[in-house]
Parts: sequence; structure tokens; C-alpha cells
Amino acid sequence: MTEEEYRGFLKEAFIHPLRSVLIVDDDYPTFEDMLVEGEPKGAAAKKTWRKDRERIGQVLQAFRDAEPPLIVDIHDGHNVGQSDETKVAKHLHQSDLLILDFSLNRNDPEDGTKAIGIVRTLFSNDHFNLVVVHSSTDQTTVFNDLVFGLLKPIGEILSDEERTGVTVRLAEYEDDHPTYRADALKTIGNEHYLAFRNSDAKWPVPAKNNPPSVGGFEQKAAEAGFVTKPDQFLLAKYLLELRERALGPKLGSKVYPGLVWSKNGTAWIRSDLGFVAFSDKRQNRDLLADLVQALENWGPPPSRLFLAKLRAQVDRVGVPAESKALENLHVLARWYSELLDADDAERDSRVQDAVDRHADLLFRQVSPGVGTFASRVIAADKMDTERDHCLHYFGVDFKDAAQAALATDEYNAFICSRTPSLRHLETGHVFEAEDRIWVCLTPICDLVPGRRKKSSDRFGKMDGILPFMAVRLHPIGALKSKPTTNRYIYLKLGGQLKAFALALKEGESPHWFNLYALNEGRFESGEFSYRRLELNAHNDLAPKKVRAKIVGQLQYEYALNLMQRLGFSMSRVGLDFIKRSADEEE
Repeated sequence: MTEEEYRGFLKEAFIHPLRSVLIVDDDYPTFEDMLVEGEPKGAAAKKTWRKDRERIGQVLQAFRDAEPPLIVDIHDGHNVGQSDETKVAKHLHQSDLLILDFSLNRNDPEDGTKAIGIVRTLFSNDHFNLVVVHSSTDQTTVFNDLVFGLLKPIGEILSDEERTGVTVRLAEYEDDHPTYRADALKTIGNEHYLAFRNSDAKWPVPAKNNPPSVGGFEQKAAEAGFVTKPDQFLLAKYLLELRERALGPKLGSKVYPGLVWSKNGTAWIRSDLGFVAFSDKRQNRDLLADLVQALENWGPPPSRLFLAKLRAQVDRVGVPAESKALENLHVLARWYSELLDADDAERDSRVQDAVDRHADLLFRQVSPGVGTFASRVIAADKMDTERDHCLHYFGVDFKDAAQAALATDEYNAFICSRTPSLRHLETGHVFEAEDRIWVCLTPICDLVPGRRKKSSDRFGKMDGILPFMAVRLHPIGALKSKPTTNRYIYLKLGGQLKAFALALKEGESPHWFNLYALNEGRFESGEFSYRRLELNAHNDLAPKKVRAKIVGQLQYEYALNLMQRLGFSMSRVGLDFIKRSADEEE
């Protein structure tokens, strides 16, 4: 894929869906400024836009010349207050694109507190926001201050023992060199702290992350006797603690999931809920071009482009797709009738099922457009035979046997499992109880709470008790099994990839158990209770209550596969053949 092709796909996924832009800048004219008669007063009188009409006009025109043209609104930021967490007017959350002046404090052009507060608020939303920070302040300072404002302090980088060891050695050296600690701290600057944080707190910062020079630090460390790499590592971590302490007022108090930022080139910041690009007021007029350049430097992989396109497609054709999905009134009437007739215990489950089916209908209407887009991206990449695409996009080298194996194992776990539903027991739920892993293999229709009539004598007097079948999953250790033999499943439990089998040896019968879930298998904080039978001290069958914790769930088709294997095992016919002895084999 050429750079131009990739840029085109970026625009299609992130830029073309934009419909409006909100500019928050205390130097831009608002409609209120235009409508007031006479000379401007108060905050409006301090605005400088009248002296810079051409530049502002070019910025606005670039948005109107976009394809499609963007609706532009302007907010001068004068009512954006400051508190523990800056509160922003609700309409700021809903804008497709936000152009944000970094310096919203006219009395202190270097103060970006309000802008940082707005970005913090946007990064706490439930939807993805695009932001361009537009400022005439030094761009490196703006970038650093915004990253600092989104970082929560690490706290203790060294252990107490390590810190004591470093401070004792420094105290001895400072008897003759009293300014050493302050001088050494100058060699670990803000840029070193950011590089350290952006590399998962690794030191030395990996070369691939384009770290700042540490030559000055190494020289200073050697002066005090910190010569070896381990010693310099301890001193560096100690100085990074001091640097973090000095940055204290600038740092945030919240962790923003997925927070990363550019290591070199065009500056950008990204979290799971937003993307920030930067533009210099003194030079640039086309802010959309700056945004595209930052997105290009970020380099989202095809999978993220696909999801961005899906999000845009839902927004673009959501209403007609919704109408298409809901055109069969008889189906909708039956669904709603079932919801109305369900009692309180059953309603939640049926509501969720109805929502899932409605969502499936909607996505079936919008997915063809996403599929076409994905095919074009893949076709463009297939034309580029020189690039290792998986290494470029994902950092995975399939020529490395260990990386290839890990990718295969992660893939197998991903496709056979799903995020567990935590309403009530379902087919494929994987649970841990009594230090063993089990999977529920009762059909889903027999697991819905409230569906069994209380007057039914199918299970006798068992109101509130839900019989189900569980099969033990045997861990097989290393993931060197043959997944295509149809004997194994792969799960990620506690962050670790694990493989399981219904039986350890080919031909062995699964270890199954009839269990009895209490409260009809409803979950409480991801846990449920059941009873099982065991022999008591008198060799009589007696029930034992057990607490189980949900640790995963299989995709339904994989659970069905295990159900079929279990059914085959339980329905096999025992024949009277006998096996040859070892001598007879000869």
C-alpha cells in the first residue's frame, strides 16, 4: 500500500464522517460578538481577531471547503471554569471535531489548565473524540504539558531498600560535592520522564522508542561511583522519582485506558476514547491536514480502520438501516409480547436477548459497506509485496517462531471464547470451583431463569433449583496441542493463555457431573452457588454446597461442538471386543 493510498483510507475512516467542528478559542469571534452594537466590552474587547482576520478566515474557509463541508461553531471559552475536574458545556462532548486553543487564560498565555481539563473530560466520555490543539505557544511545551496532564503519577519507582541504598551512597558523595544531586537531576529532564513512561517504565528506554540522549546522565552517574549498568539503573530510577515529584502539580489523578503518544515526528496523543493532534497558529491554516498528518504518524492498523469505518457507517446509514431491520411488524409484535408476558425473574434475560437480536439486525444492514472498505484495504496491501504487513502494523514477526506461536495461541483463544455474560448460567460458561475448571454444557433453552413452570413435576419439588450438566476441562499445560483435532479449547484465564481438553487421552470419556444451581443459576458479582452429591461419612449420598466463579465463556458454536462430543460419549454402545495382548501383537 502506498502512502497516498493509506492516507486516503485514513480520511475515509476518520475525516469523511465528520459533520461539524467546534472551535474553542478566546481570540475567535462568536455570533454574540457580531450581534452586539457599538464597541465591544469586557472579554470581547480583549480579543485580537480584528487584527488577524485573514488567518482566521482561512482556517474557517478550510473547514467549509472540506468534503463534505463542515458546520462550524465557535465558543470563546469564557465560561469554561476550573475545578478539581474541569466541567465543560455538554455540547462540547457531542462535536465531531474539536479545535481547542491551548491558552484559554488571557492573563497567562502559557497556562493550558483549562484546555487540559477539557481534554481530560473528553477522554472520559463514552465515545471517540478527535481534537486539534491549536496554539501559538511553543509546540513542544504544549505537547509535553498536555501529556503530563493526562498522566497519573507512578508513585514509588524504587523499592524502599533500593531507595535507601541510593540515598546512602549519594549522601556520602555529597559530603564533598553538596550540589551533586541537583546537578544530576538536570541530566534527567522532562523528556526522559516522558520516554520512560511511554516505554512501560523501562530503563534504559528501548532504542526503537527514539529515546533522548543519556550521555550526560551516564557521565554524571560515573562521577559518584555509579558505573555499572545496574547501578546506573538504580540512580536513574531515583532521579525519575525526583523528576516526577517536581512535575507533581502538572500531573493528573486518573488513568486513561490506552494512553500513548508519539515517540518522534508529528506529535499526537491517543487514548481509547480520543485522539489529539497539534497545530501551530503561527504557521498552519489547514487544520484538517494537520489532523491527517498526525493520524498518519500514529498509523492505525487495518483492523482499527475497519472499526472506525463501522462506527461511521452506523452513524451515516443507521436510520434507514434501523427502518429496514424493523420492517417486520409481526416479528416485533411477538418479541414485545414475550417481553410483556415475562415475569420479573425472566424479563431481564428476555430483554437482553431482544436487544442482542435487534443489534444483530442493525449490523447486518451496515456491515456490507464495511466489508467493501476492508476488501479495498486488503487489496491495496496485497499489491505491496515488499513490506511485512503484520510486522509493520502490529509488531509481530511471523519469521520468529516464538512470536508466530504466540500469535496462533492468542488467535485460537480469541475465536473460541467471548466476554462472559454475567446475568445467569448459559451454555459454554466456564467456571472455577474447588480448584478445578468446568464448562456448562446444558442447552441454553433449559437454563433461562423463570422459564420452568413452578407447577411442573419434571424435576419434582425443585423450585429455585436449576439442574445442569458440567464437564471438567483438563489443563494440558503447554499449548503444543493440535487444535484441528477437535479435542481442545483455548482460553485466556487471568491474563494467561491456557489449553484444555475434555479428556487427556484420545478415546477417554469426558468427566461429567450433574449439578444443581441455586437461585436458578443467577449470578451475583460473577459468581453463583450450586449443589453436588457426594458420599458422606456414612457412605450415603449427601448434597454439598459449592461456590463457583465465572472465568470465561465459549463462543456458542464451540460449546455446541463440546456438547456433541459429550453426547457421542454418553450414547456410545459398549461392544464385547477385546484388545490383543502385547505378545499377540507380535
